[in-house]
Amino acid sequence: VEALVVTLGAIVALAVLARRLGLPEPLVFVLGGAGLGVVPGLPLVSYDSNAVFLVFFPLLLFSAAWTTSWNDFRPNAPTIVSLGLGAVVATTLVVGVVAKALIPGLSWPLCFLLGVILADPDFRTFFAVAARVGMPRRVTTVLGGEGLVEGTAQLTLYLAFSAAITAGAFSFFDVARALVVGPIIGAAVGLAMAWLVYQVDLRMPDPSLSITLSLLAPFAAYLPALAVGGNRLAAVAVAGLYLGWRADATQSPAVRLNADAAWSVLAFLLNGFVYVPAGMALPGVLRDLGGVSYAALLGWVLALTLAVLATRFLWVLGMHTLVRAVRGLLGRRTDVAWSERILFAYAPTRGAFAVASALALPLSAGAGEPFPARDLLIALSVGVMLVSVAAQGLTLPGLIRAIDLPEDLRR
Repeated sequence: VEALVVTLGAIVALAVLARRLGLPEPLVFVLGGAGLGVVPGLPLVSYDSNAVFLVFFPLLLFSAAWTTSWNDFRPNAPTIVSLGLGAVVATTLVVGVVAKALIPGLSWPLCFLLGVILADPDFRTFFAVAARVGMPRRVTTVLGGEGLVEGTAQLTLYLAFSAAITAGAFSFFDVARALVVGPIIGAAVGLAMAWLVYQVDLRMPDPSLSITLSLLAPFAAYLPALAVGGNRLAAVAVAGLYLGWRADATQSPAVRLNADAAWSVLAFLLNGFVYVPAGMALPGVLRDLGGVSYAALLGWVLALTLAVLATRFLWVLGMHTLVRAVRGLLGRRTDVAWSERILFAYAPTRGAFAVASALALPLSAGAGEPFPARDLLIALSVGVMLVSVAAQGLTLPGLIRAIDLPEDLRR
């Protein structure tokens, strides 16, 4: 209880500090948590992988889906899916190869696991900037939807890779099957459970009960999908999209505003409980790295950050070039400006899913031995997140002012 109170107080204080200084919250949360982590005798929150997957991921993913407009998502779905799924796979492969070339002693499965951890983008910093400067609707729709797709794909790959490493047997076939069959089953379960929740919500007499039901909805999709062997993350994402789309039918505008506010507060607290404890754990992780020097660690972090950013740019610009060529062959003009392509490539940082994924790595492998290179993977993941948020988060406002974004990119 004391650790939770300390963490909650730290989240509030550090959020106020971040806004006073005009710095990204994740950066201040982790650095502030690291400062608290060296205070002797201070009660600290420790992570449990089961709690992370049962609490943090369903709620964070459902929150992102709930606030995504299906009417905006649907016409942009081809762009969102092509960017989202491809970027996750490409980043996993590139980061895995770079990690194998740079870091001695890491096996290929561990390198690709690190790639998976760093593959998920975080658009929280971008949307905070967008809220201040204004942004075309298409940009926020595509990036918000992409974050949802990539979060689901990244966590699916993460579960497959970490389970294979824990079991001591890795199979690309099993990973591919987890990417194809699991999401189909999970999506079906999520849609069915969301429909049931919707039917119950139609008959809710009290607005507060309706909001409470929306908070229970991610678990109503997650647990049945887990029980039948489906992808529980796909189930949560589909349920969030469906219930967010149908909320206007079950909730008055005033209730919807209250529900959005409840989800906004919950998302803020969940992000805080990811970043601040990550910072608290960082001093201990750095002490347990063994023979790895801080200079080598910093070099690896910078190289991996550049690999992530370069892969993102190449994939986004390459996909838009391909789409433009196909549309040209079909006699259609492209509606994607060069400034939009640059923004799509530069907007995402590494964030909550990456940090939570690293901290949720199991403590031991299947034979009871310690999970290989766990502390190193955590240190690299948190380091890349810090550099990414600091470099991109602080330069995003200047980039948006420098490029010529059209007022409205909808066609």
